[in-house]
Order: sequence, then structure tokens, then C-alpha cells
Amino acid sequence: MKYGLLTLLVVGLLGQLGCGSGEVGQQGPAAEAPEVSVTVEEPGENCEFGGVRIAVDEQEAHFVCDPAVGDEGTGGAPGEDGAPGEDGADGVDGADGQDGVDGADGQDGANGTDGANGTDGANGTDGANGTDGVDGVDGADGQDGADGQDGADGADGQDGTDGVTPEIVVTPLVRGEGSHACHADGGYRVVVTTGADVQSFEVCNGKPANGQTCEEAIDVTTGGTWTDQTTIGAGNSYDPGRNTPGCISSTTSGHDRAYVVSPTVTTQYRVTVIPEGKYNALVYMRTECVSGACIGSVRGQGGGRTVTTTFTAAAGISSFIIVDGIWISGAEDRGNYTLKVEIVP
Repeated sequence: MKYGLLTLLVVGLLGQLGCGSGEVGQQGPAAEAPEVSVTVEEPGENCEFGGVRIAVDEQEAHFVCDPAVGDEGTGGAPGEDGAPGEDGADGVDGADGQDGVDGADGQDGANGTDGANGTDGANGTDGANGTDGVDGVDGADGQDGADGQDGADGADGQDGTDGVTPEIVVTPLVRGEGSHACHADGGYRVVVTTGADVQSFEVCNGKPANGQTCEEAIDVTTGGTWTDQTTIGAGNSYDPGRNTPGCISSTTSGHDRAYVVSPTVTTQYRVTVIPEGKYNALVYMRTECVSGACIGSVRGQGGGRTVTTTFTAAAGISSFIIVDGIWISGAEDRGNYTLKVEIVP
């Protein structure tokens, strides 16, 4: 990939951005542009197959990793069996077993009773035959003939398809313009396209996207699954309000974390929050974080219960997803969770 050209593009685009906060006053001297570095990341702990490391000033670096190489081609079909080998010569017959021992002689029959004088007595019955002797041991079998030769190996299968090289597009986000997570400070959006897979994230000047506020909202425009999320230790900046159109009514919600979608075309999203333990989640969506009508909302009915809702995000503006919590008996208003954002076809 042409990383050198990408570095020149990022530096050129971000050179015009400023940072700061507060109301706009008279134009002052030009602010120092953030230092942006885009370098090649060798394969290792951050990117298993290598990729790109993007850093803005002293912020935590972002890594855009190359995909895994193409799968290995399937094995070729097995070769045909070789012709059977010729039968081996018959083994030599084993020696005949020894004759068994002769059985013992039967007992003599009892003497007949002397007959009366003049008439001969009847002959006594023959004694039982003796038991047969034990058969001799069979001779050993002859050795098997040698195996025939193996058939030739089958041809190798075709090679697998090469992996797709990702396309990286960096777009500057100007401070004070548009509706996006970097509205207050400016920054840039990075979109990485690998085949059909598209990933997008924003890096704001001086403020990494951590979801503490809507200005630092985590970009989930392209959808996906975010594990190890938590509202414990997060800010308590927002609530759905009481009797606000489209919102679950509550002014006593727990701590919250903000996410943002900024589609280029009107898009319907499905949002699922899977809480852990006793966390009772409350989720609502707005185009303005602090107040105003909700474009979707849902609340849990007990600790650890999954909540799901859908909403439609308009094209060209940012819509914010607020993951909050609400206390009920036996449950807690903050905790750990997994967030899933899906684009509904």
C-alpha cells in the first residue's frame, strides 16, 4: 500500500484545522496544526499481519490492520489406488501336532452271579470306554506375502484466493461545521474498506472518542459489536426527561455513555444492549443529546435483561445513541454491558 502518499494527504488536510472551545470571537492568529503521523505497523502485538499506525499529537494511536492472508487452497482429490500386488507365496505348513496320550482302560465289569448248577450265568456288561486323549497343538501359520507398491499421488489442488488490500480514506472534520463527534474541536474521519467490510472511526483534535459526552461519542455508523463496555465511572450528563415525546419518562437515570451514527443515506439501525449482573439498561436515541424528542427508546425490566430497539437515522446528520440506566428494586442503574449495532436491510 502507498502509505507515504497517505501520510502526505493526512498532513495536508489536517494542516488547515484548528482546535479550541468557547464562543467564537474575533479572528486571532492561526493555531498550531495538530501533528499527524501515519506509519507502517510491522506484524506484531498491535497488528498480527501488519497495517497502519495513525497518531494525532499525543493521543492514543489508532491501528488499521491488514487482513489475514488468503486461505490455503483445498487439497487435491486423492490419487487412484495402485494395482493390487501379487499374492505372496504360501507359508510352509506347520508340523503335525503330537498324538494325544491313550485314555485309561475302562474298569472291569462285575463278575456275573454264579448260575444255578447246570445253567451258565449271564455274561457281565462291558466296561465304559476310556476318555480320548488331548489334541496336539496346531503348527504356526506361514508368513504373509509382501504388500504391493502404493499408487501415484493425486495432483495438487488450486491455490486459494489472495487476501484483499484495504482501501483507506481520510476526511477532515472542520471545527464548528456539520453534526459529528468532532464538531467542537475538529479532527478527521478514517474509513477503511476491505472487500465488503467497511470500518469507520473519528479522531478529534485533543479529545479521543471515549463516549463520556456526545462531543466525545464513539462512532458506530458502520455497525458492529462492542464488548467490555461500562457506564461505571462514566459521566451522568443526560436523561430522557419527563413526558418528552418519543422518550421513556425518567429524570433520575444513572451514568451514561454516548455513541453516534452519521450515515450518508437514511438508514435504519437495530440497537441491542446485553447487560451483565444486576445492571438495568435504559437506551434512547436523539439528534440533540441534552434535550429534545427521542427518535427511539427502550428500558430494561430487571437486572441483566437484554434490551433491543430500532430507529431511523437521517442522512447527512449525526444521531446519538445514549446507553443509560434506571434503578428499580433488585437492580442497579449502572454496570457493564455489550453493545450491538446492526444495519437493518
